[in-house]
Amino acid sequence: MLRRLSICLCLIVALVAAGCGPAGKNIGPDTSPQAMPLGEGIKALAKGLCESSAGKPVGKITVADFLGPGSEIYVLGEHISDKVSVRLFASGTFTDFMERRQLKQVLQGLKDEHSGYFDPKTVQRFGSLIGVDSMVIGTIEDLGPVVDVTAKIIQSGTGRLLAMADVQTAKDDTVRGLLYKE
Repeated sequence: MLRRLSICLCLIVALVAAGCGPAGKNIGPDTSPQAMPLGEGIKALAKGLCESSAGKPVGKITVADFLGPGSEIYVLGEHISDKVSVRLFASGTFTDFMERRQLKQVLQGLKDEHSGYFDPKTVQRFGSLIGVDSMVIGTIEDLGPVVDVTAKIIQSGTGRLLAMADVQTAKDDTVRGLLYKE
């Protein structure tokens, strides 16, 4: 009887331990269906912002350079910002845009006061000063085999979050080349 109980207990422990292991082949993040090529990621990011902002008072909008990794603006952040801007405009969802070059010119005039980095507090402070009702800000995080990109639409004046979207893009040769390039 004791022997049967011991065998049953061993089997239960073995089954529980087997259930804790991976269910199948372990695929890394870069082969995950969530990680997309950069172009598809930008398209999905813009679509997510359009869907997330539906019915909200966005008004005149602009897209700031995306920040990161860390607290720098790299070529990848500028590229993503430019392409998100194009996609948002092409969607027809936003009817009043401040062109990104205009934003950069205005920021050059404010350079002594501002580093070019936007967060909800700085959008609240500078949004009305630069003549926009809302601003798209974004961050880029290097997660090893993938790059995580998050974008938010922040309302000027209030700092209220109007929309948010995120994507993971595969870190291919193009992304690697732009990721830390100043």
